[in-house]
Amino acid sequence: MKQDAFSKWGSDRGFSESWTLSALDNLSYAKFLVDFLPYTWLKTEKQLDEFLSFGGPTIKTDQSFLYEYLFPENLPYKSWDTKLLKAVMAPEEFSALQLYVDKVKIKKPVLTWCNVFMRHSLYEAPFLKELHQQLTPLVEKALQKNLTPTYCYLSMYGENGICPPHRDQSKCQWTLDLCVSQDRPWPLSVEDASFLMKENEGLVYSGTDQVHWREKIHSGGFCDLVFFHFKEN
Repeated sequence: MKQDAFSKWGSDRGFSESWTLSALDNLSYAKFLVDFLPYTWLKTEKQLDEFLSFGGPTIKTDQSFLYEYLFPENLPYKSWDTKLLKAVMAPEEFSALQLYVDKVKIKKPVLTWCNVFMRHSLYEAPFLKELHQQLTPLVEKALQKNLTPTYCYLSMYGENGICPPHRDQSKCQWTLDLCVSQDRPWPLSVEDASFLMKENEGLVYSGTDQVHWREKIHSGGFCDLVFFHFKEN
C-alpha cells in the first residue's frame, strides 16, 4: 500500500518521520486522531467504544472496521488518473437536487452522525438512488469501464468538517464525489493532487486504491456532497 500521502500528512503535524498508519492498531489510531486532528471529542472510554463501533449500513460495526475501512490491505494498490467532471447534471436537475438537500436540512430525517468526519449523512435515499442509476453511464464513459452502482449517500459537513486520509472499502472501488452546495470550494486531495470543485462538478477516483482526504474546513464553512460508489463488472 502506498504510504507517501499518509507520511506527509502525519509528518506535517509533527509525527515521527518513520510512522505508517497501516502499522497502527485500532487504539493507536484512535489516539492518533486525538493528538493530531483539530477536535477533541475522543476523551472517554465510552466515546472510544463509540468510535470503534462506528459504521454506516455498509460498514461492519466491530473494531476490525478500521482496518477494513481505512486500510484494505487485501486490495492491490494501483495508480489511477482522477477525472474532474464539469456540469455533471443538467441545470434544472441539479437545482432539484439542491432543493432536495435544503429540505433534508429542514426536515431532518434519520441521519447518521460521524464523529470521525464531523458530518451528517443520509444513506440510500430513494431520490439519490435514482440519481445514482442516471449518472452511471456518465461515470462509465469517463472511466471507459462497465460499472455497477453499489451505494450512495448525502454527506453534509459543517464548520468542523474534516476527512482524514483513508482508502475505502471494496464497495467503493470507484467514486463520483459530487459537490452540491458550499459557501466556497473545499480542497479535496487525492494522493499528490488537490482539487477545488464548484457546485455541480464531481471528481471520479478510485476510493479503494487512492488515498484521499480533506483538511479541516475553513472557519464557518459548510459543504454538501453526494458520494456515488461503484464496482467494476
